[in-house]
Amino acid sequence: MNENYVSDSQYELKTDILSGPDQPPYGLLVHKTTWDLNATSYLFETYSGVGLSKRIQWQKQVVRQLVGGEIDLGSADEDEGDNEETGGDDGSEEEEETDKGGSGGEDDGTGGDSDEPAENEPPVAKIASSPSRAATRTFDLGDTVAFDATGSSDPDGEIASYEWRHRGVGTLDRSGGTAELTFTDCGRARVALRVTDDGGATDTDEVVVVANRG
Repeated sequence: MNENYVSDSQYELKTDILSGPDQPPYGLLVHKTTWDLNATSYLFETYSGVGLSKRIQWQKQVVRQLVGGEIDLGSADEDEGDNEETGGDDGSEEEEETDKGGSGGEDDGTGGDSDEPAENEPPVAKIASSPSRAATRTFDLGDTVAFDATGSSDPDGEIASYEWRHRGVGTLDRSGGTAELTFTDCGRARVALRVTDDGGATDTDEVVVVANRG
């Protein structure tokens, strides 16, 4: 046999979730070992009429098949020499071995490395102005306000692009992370910024400035 095949058609190997500490069989050290190591466990049973030495021999042979000789359990001849029947047991006996790093078992989701990439965190858009606090000022016709978005940030990467939009009075000259608004008329101007990070996430910021006739 191996972890996927048994030679006797009346038996089969199944993959299932390991029973928890509050489920039978209770108090098995292998349960704790399996959870702590995020390992695959193999549970197999022997029924009445099979002595302890024979069960141990079978158990060693199963482990050899599963781990492919990675663990030294002695030779098969030694097991044959130890094959002394000590009498059967009524009912069934459950034996369990842990194969660290094995495959085919259910993962409880609490251990091991995940191949799933981390979720991209969005950037933070930020507009600074010169003169400072431009939104609280009143400008004159012909004045120019400079905007700087290079203070925007991305917690898990970098800013890939800056996009400026303008509505209202004046003209806006854009150049990457900076822009300049010149008041060619009196009134309100809304300057909006959208930044995109290297993962494709976006964020926006905006400022409203006002110009009156001097």
